Amino acid sequence: MRIVHPRRLTFVVALLAAAGVAGACASEGTGPEKPGPLALAGTGDSSGGGGGGGENLPPPPPPDTGDTIIPPPPPPPPPTVCEQGNRAVLDGTVLAWGGPGTDSTKADPLKDVTVQLYRFVGDSINGTAHYELVATETTNGAGKFQVKDLQIGIYRLVFTPLASSPYRQTESVTYIGSCGRLALNYFLLRK
Repeated sequence: MRIVHPRRLTFVVALLAAAGVAGACASEGTGPEKPGPLALAGTGDSSGGGGGGGENLPPPPPPDTGDTIIPPPPPPPPPTVCEQGNRAVLDGTVLAWGGPGTDSTKADPLKDVTVQLYRFVGDSINGTAHYELVATETTNGAGKFQVKDLQIGIYRLVFTPLASSPYRQTESVTYIGSCGRLALNYFLLRK
């Protein structure tokens, strides 16, 4: 039986441990292990260690620059049709126009004005617009009127004050573009 000196045993264990670490490092990362001699960092491998060197690996993917492909927007929805009970409501106020330079927020409301509401139904052959009467209302003491159950579309409003009024008949065109409530002010001009 031969006795091994403890320093030699420590040296042999350290050498085996170093070989094991080098082997583990060589098999990490870049690809499958190749059989053959142990590749150590700095020996015939310009990649900085590990992997065995000389392999034809695909290039890494380009870095993420934040650019993404955006799909085209969806087509616009079909035109809205107001359902019965969910149609547009026009809340209007008829006011007296004080003339240029006056503060329209302080205009006086006009009562007893007849409001006729006509809905645009199309053009004729000669290009004259055709409207049909859909409602007639009268303004209250606050100059307000309301027309319910309107479809989306173009409307012509005709405002006719009392004959004794200092204001003249005035027309306006209004577009009702959605279901729900629309509140608008209308101004009558002096005679």
